[in-house]
Amino acid sequence: MRVFKLTRALALVLAAATCLGTASAAPIIFADFNTDEGPFNVAPNFSGTSVGESNLSTADRVTTDGPKEGAGHQKLVLVHDGSTTNMRIRHLAGGGSPTGTAQQTFTTSAGVDGYIGFYAKTAASNAAWTLALNLDDSANNAAGMDMGVAKTIIADDQWHLYEWNLDDDNEWVAVTGIGGDGTIQDGQHSIDSIYIFTNTTGATGEARAPLYIDFVAKSDSGSIAALVPEPAAAMLALAASLGMLGLVRRR
Repeated sequence: MRVFKLTRALALVLAAATCLGTASAAPIIFADFNTDEGPFNVAPNFSGTSVGESNLSTADRVTTDGPKEGAGHQKLVLVHDGSTTNMRIRHLAGGGSPTGTAQQTFTTSAGVDGYIGFYAKTAASNAAWTLALNLDDSANNAAGMDMGVAKTIIADDQWHLYEWNLDDDNEWVAVTGIGGDGTIQDGQHSIDSIYIFTNTTGATGEARAPLYIDFVAKSDSGSIAALVPEPAAAMLALAASLGMLGLVRRR
């Protein structure tokens, strides 16, 4: 009987540990910026399809300004080129290639494919901005690109999640300024870029308030928010697990 109780208690502990460590059935973290920039390792103006932007714009991994998760995040400072064109920044992943540096591919199917997205924060002066996410298919050409419907940024200097449902065609459109079919076909995909629309013009050399990006990810089992546990919730779960370990010791 004691052996049975001990085994059962250990099973409960292992189950709790599994819950702590597994937030999604098949998560992919494309970039968390904790050690490097992952596939987002080129300048914001690297793409020839970006408009309204100066080559003075920067994208750097930083460990200041309160990352959403882990030790680092990416800080983008966008500088206007002085044209009358609103900024549209195609911040490329993997240099725009599915096989580019640190790029990861994923496969969609007739089953549940889940959500893909990222966290972002910026100051109130950028309240007019919108954000989107562009995907490439295996052919890696404009005809097969898809863009998540642009979302208005919440410009309150706090982290907010911007994600798109891969199983809902209503959340995908053709890529603004490039093309595509706006439908997530079954097969292999990769992230082409994060699209940033400033919706305003500016003077030559005018720098916008920083835009911060963190935790670009995909989850098959629901929102990617589940992959970033709140600190308080994680501590409660850990305390519960430790309590079970104490139960095992007493028995």
